[in-house]
Amino acid sequence: MPRIEKLIQRMVVNPRDVRFSEARRVLEFHGWVVDNIVGSHYTFLKGRMRLVLVRPHGGRKSLHPKDVKKVLEAIEST
Repeated sequence: MPRIEKLIQRMVVNPRDVRFSEARRVLEFHGWVVDNIVGSHYTFLKGRMRLVLVRPHGGRKSLHPKDVKKVLEAIEST
């Protein structure tokens, strides 16, 4: 099983322990590109679809589980 597939499986099993860099790696592997960065908000684009993720800050190290769910839905829809 390729590395990205293992990472996606880990995101599905435990969405509370996913770092921003891991989510970004998965999105970029599936063709998403960073379009705009405003503070801690990153906008990813693929075609006409747009996804906004908030980079954890203030002592937090992992993404919010809702953001992980958005990432998983984005890669499934493409």
